[in-house]
Amino acid sequence: MTSDERARIIARYSTSLHEPLLRVDEVVQIHQDMVELVAAHPHLVMTWFGRVTHVGMRALSPNDPMAQMSAHYFGFHWIAPNSPATDRGAMRSDGLVFGTWSDASDLSTPMQIDDLGCDLEFAAVADTMIPEDAALLAMAGHSVEQVHLCLRTAWKITASSKHRPCTLWDHMDAVMRRLVHRLRQYTGGVPPQWLEPLFTMAWTLVEDPDADVPSTDDWVAHVAFAEDAYDSLVEDEMSR
Repeated sequence: MTSDERARIIARYSTSLHEPLLRVDEVVQIHQDMVELVAAHPHLVMTWFGRVTHVGMRALSPNDPMAQMSAHYFGFHWIAPNSPATDRGAMRSDGLVFGTWSDASDLSTPMQIDDLGCDLEFAAVADTMIPEDAALLAMAGHSVEQVHLCLRTAWKITASSKHRPCTLWDHMDAVMRRLVHRLRQYTGGVPPQWLEPLFTMAWTLVEDPDADVPSTDDWVAHVAFAEDAYDSLVEDEMSR
């Protein structure tokens, strides 16, 4: 697999998060390509994932309960500051457990409460996150290094499983989709314009640390929503 082929896989994955009309077979192939990329270059993918999710979490308004979550998960041994009382999953800054559809209900109101899978704004978050995925997303709000450490630990723990590339990517994909859903709530139901170039530039930096592209901190400074952005969105939702 050449560097150009690896970059194309990342670009295709990014496209799959932006374009809902891809054929099912295309989506399945993109998923398989990402699994193979994890199998061939696990630590590159872990670093890329850490950078993208960290920028995405840091982009959230500081007033957003999802912006600075705490996490604790004994299964994969990861922990973040101010761990929740439970030993599994994540907790929002307002003290509520994170990982259900209700996390999105502050900025949107479900129209199909009896079947969220049929609700355009909630279908992507209808299923409750498993604890390690919720914890991993919380970790992304703290640092790239913590995310990478968590994933390396998970990679070692699953060393005896022939399915570990698929298992690890399933965790990363679930976290990425949950984050993209939250970002979409800030930008009118579509992913922010900076997300797709972030995917490709973050991969460029993984492949070549000396590449002339913005650093993770530069991205955070460039894309962060204003402190009062969350409050404004909540006010808009309450006034409907």
